[in-house]
Amino acid sequence: MAAYAGLTPPLIAEDLSHNDGLRFEQARVLKELGQKYDRKQWFDAYSLFIKSGELIIRLCREAMKYDGKACSKSLREIADVEEKAYSKLMQPES
Repeated sequence: MAAYAGLTPPLIAEDLSHNDGLRFEQARVLKELGQKYDRKQWFDAYSLFIKSGELIIRLCREAMKYDGKACSKSLREIADVEEKAYSKLMQPES
């Protein structure tokens, strides 16, 4: 996460459209597989990875402004959301 946030602004798309750390793609796959195999935990993780992707985009905006305090806060928030998402994936089938 820190390496991703450390990209210099010229390497980041101006509209930040593809700067979600691939979380939206990860979420899409979890949603499809969760529905296909009737795994509620995977569908729950999908929602959390969507949130994580949005937070990563926010982190990129903060990094472009060189706002270290906001970046630190966002990194902690991303870590908390992703910890919940991976915990969902680790739960046994219900």
